[in-house]
Amino acid sequence: GPPALVASAAMANKPGEKPAPKPPTPLQAQLYVWGSALSLVANHAREGSATGFWATQLALCTLVRAGCQLIKMKVNEASVVQQNLGQMRLFWSTQGRQLALAAFLAVLANWISFAQQQLALQWRSGLTKKIHDAYFKGSSYYDVAQGTGAITDAHIRITEDVPKVATSVAGLVVMLANGCLDMTIFIVFLAKSGRTGQALGVLAQLYVAAVYMVNNYVIPVDYARITGGVSATASKLQQDLSRVETHASTICALQGGSAERQGVSARLRDAIRAKISFFSEQHWNDSIMYFFTSSTFDRTPLFWCSFLYFSSSWLQMIVRGGGATGAQLPNASASSPDIVNGWGLVIRYHGSMVNIWLGAVSLAGAWQAVMLNYASIARIQALLGRLAAVAKPDEAMLRSEDLALIKFEGVHVQTPTGVDLVRGLTFSVQFGESLLITGHNGAGKSSIMRCLGGLWKVSAGSIWSPSPTGSGLRGSVYYLPQRPYNAVGTLAEQLCYPDAPPDALTEKEELRKWLDYVDLGYLADRNGALTSETDWQSVLSLGEQQRLGILRLFYHRPKFAVLDECTSAVTGEIERRLHEVCALLQISCITIAHRPALKKYHHQALVLTGRPEDEDGGFSVDRIADSPAPFCTTGAEAPVHDAISGYLEGRHIRLRTWASPKDQPQHSEPSPADVTSVAADGNGAGREDAPVALVRPPLTTQPRERPGMPLANLLAVLRMAFAAPNTRWRAAALVGCVLVRTNLYWKVWMSVGKVIL
Repeated sequence: GPPALVASAAMANKPGEKPAPKPPTPLQAQLYVWGSALSLVANHAREGSATGFWATQLALCTLVRAGCQLIKMKVNEASVVQQNLGQMRLFWSTQGRQLALAAFLAVLANWISFAQQQLALQWRSGLTKKIHDAYFKGSSYYDVAQGTGAITDAHIRITEDVPKVATSVAGLVVMLANGCLDMTIFIVFLAKSGRTGQALGVLAQLYVAAVYMVNNYVIPVDYARITGGVSATASKLQQDLSRVETHASTICALQGGSAERQGVSARLRDAIRAKISFFSEQHWNDSIMYFFTSSTFDRTPLFWCSFLYFSSSWLQMIVRGGGATGAQLPNASASSPDIVNGWGLVIRYHGSMVNIWLGAVSLAGAWQAVMLNYASIARIQALLGRLAAVAKPDEAMLRSEDLALIKFEGVHVQTPTGVDLVRGLTFSVQFGESLLITGHNGAGKSSIMRCLGGLWKVSAGSIWSPSPTGSGLRGSVYYLPQRPYNAVGTLAEQLCYPDAPPDALTEKEELRKWLDYVDLGYLADRNGALTSETDWQSVLSLGEQQRLGILRLFYHRPKFAVLDECTSAVTGEIERRLHEVCALLQISCITIAHRPALKKYHHQALVLTGRPEDEDGGFSVDRIADSPAPFCTTGAEAPVHDAISGYLEGRHIRLRTWASPKDQPQHSEPSPADVTSVAADGNGAGREDAPVALVRPPLTTQPRERPGMPLANLLAVLRMAFAAPNTRWRAAALVGCVLVRTNLYWKVWMSVGKVIL
């Protein structure tokens, strides 16, 4: 991991232990962080992108800017000389060049800023794409949040930390280039101006070194600690708010708003404390840096006072010719060559020193730009490391040779935290047969399927599967959970997910034909069902979602289907239709359920006891008596429509259709009269779903209220701000500081006049 930025006191080692490694110096730590940040964005830059183009643009523009700064200083020197010699025509011509240079530098600075933003966007795009490739590979997006070292805020790291790092590294490159070029060019320029210039150049370098030593060794800041706390607390607050938004309906039904508010408020207090701690340490460091890099020569008259006193004394010495008579400075309007040359040297030295100091400010800004995002750099490195760790294949997963077998042999089923659920699990399911898994809650029924899909690593034993880890429960093995996943999109996209729908399904009648197999034909008549992107997860009831998931299984038609309590909210008729149609479509089912009545559709029963410490490992496998004959696996597969239509006709099932949207029912579940079956076997007794009304809010006809005036909005914000505790005295302290600062400025400027006079 990244080294600590501040050396802590060495702890005493126990006898026999190796001595603790020497902590890195601040310079070593900074170079490490800079190198880590640059390698993050540079090593993950997109191939064939415009990164090289914008980097070249920045390099050229930075060189041109530095050259223009040097030319501008020479033009300023020439302007002073021409003015003192009375060469007004040349003076006004020089003024025109100064304006042209200023305009060109303004455009150039704007273009450098634009190129910097483009470079940051290219780096962000490349780094995000690399993370997405690793994140969505296999089941990494699931594995990364499981077990020891789990990362549960990957989405925040990708959407917030990556842009911060890319932006700060782009700023680092530009400010480093500007600072180094400015300091190098003007130090060399001073060195060529004589001994005085050489002395000033050495003085400037000593000044920059002193600023660095004070900032890093006298008053160091532990950026790893203060930025890490801010990022961690902010992430937890965002996760809590996201969880409340996701489960808003359940929380509202339980009247849990007050409890959630307490939890979120606690997270908010932690985030504010971390931010205050950050401000406390960072602002002390900023105050020292402000004094060295701004107060002494830019933002206050202190530097100008020193400059005018220095230049006045120097010009006196030049005019006196080194005498000791104490002659006074002659009239400034006199065109003396000595005065002209003196003012030219003053402008040259002054301009060079200012540019050197501004270069030091750029270097300080480059240092802070990256160090302030130290936590983001570490969080991205941790995410990449975690993704690399979970991408390693599970050696327990093996591919069955004939692609027609699922087999567990001596498998220990454990949670990611190491809790045993089943030990030595052994069973097999041949293509053409079905298995029923039963047991109480928490016994490990769904956990077995997580192991089969490669979501949980297996500590012992082997698993043979037609679709080993890397593709999960997808392909030859299809997983159907209790609450199916529905992506945002059209109704046809829900049916075919995760594949793209064929052109035929974009037609309403073809889509309705599929939906009628599970009594959802009325969904095809909904407005925008075929064209609009809809959040079907919130639109459909659980029963509708389960029936749509069953239809999705029919559409994909895999060899094996894992049915994880996927019929808990549908009628007995739909449940019967699922198992009988799966046999017709040659789909072997592994069903997880609590109801023993489903045994008649299966050939084996796996019972979990939830006691892995027993001799049997907490499971038993038995053949089911009077089970149906396995379906034929050698004949040609019948088309899906022919198989299902023939099945429905054979059972004399009539599905009601509606001629127009106004004739369809106003509830999300079909009424019992919508499906008529002559096969009265009592399967659906007592399991009819209650209709769920879809209540749409009426369209309002009242005009929208106009927003308030800006002044009214400002007053409202101020009232809200001053309602918070401790706000008034802080505002009074801020006003007092501003008044004192203004008074100090006035007194310093008054002192300038006294020094000059």
